[in-house]
Amino acid sequence: KPTGVTVTCPGFGYDDNTTVTVDSWNGETSWPCTFELEEQAGGGLVKRGEHGLVLRSSGSTYAGDTTIEGGFIQCYVQGAIPSGRGLRLAGGRLLLSQGNANFALSVTNFTGYGSVENGTLTVTEAVETSATDVLAGRSLALTGRAGIVFGAGCRLDVSGLAAALEAAEDIEELRKAKYPVLTLATPLAADAALPELPSDLPRGWGVDL
Repeated sequence: KPTGVTVTCPGFGYDDNTTVTVDSWNGETSWPCTFELEEQAGGGLVKRGEHGLVLRSSGSTYAGDTTIEGGFIQCYVQGAIPSGRGLRLAGGRLLLSQGNANFALSVTNFTGYGSVENGTLTVTEAVETSATDVLAGRSLALTGRAGIVFGAGCRLDVSGLAAALEAAEDIEELRKAKYPVLTLATPLAADAALPELPSDLPRGWGVDL
């Protein structure tokens, strides 16, 4: 028989005076329960599947990263996705627009492979992808009318780069090849800086303008 229940999205406003009961299926019997409030861990939003998700209201407050694994998320209003979190793409698309209105989003990390379209994306800490994705021709991309701003100290990280180069059959050819880690369809402003590149990044790897 069940000995406990974990509620991962309990809402808010609970205190020591809160009571919890379990009711029978027919509502005729009710059992009081003991409970313990865990510290709020803060979860993110994960969008999976090939279809789209349209966020039509502002003021989202989830504390974790936004992850898009296929399909797209469209921000219908400014603030549909909370700023100051991470953005992870796994083949998905983020549309920062509704009609002719474009929106801005500031994230700490821009990770994976996929595209951000329209609007302006500010990355404050790091642009991150993997050597596996880069070698497979999958790069992070800012497309359409999307703009990007890299904060001071923002860096570009490629996980697994050393191992990929070591395993390559022809390292010199690999070093000469052009592998975009980040593709920008919209030119940077004249005074805008690129993220700090790793010292071991091969020539031809990096930002494709």
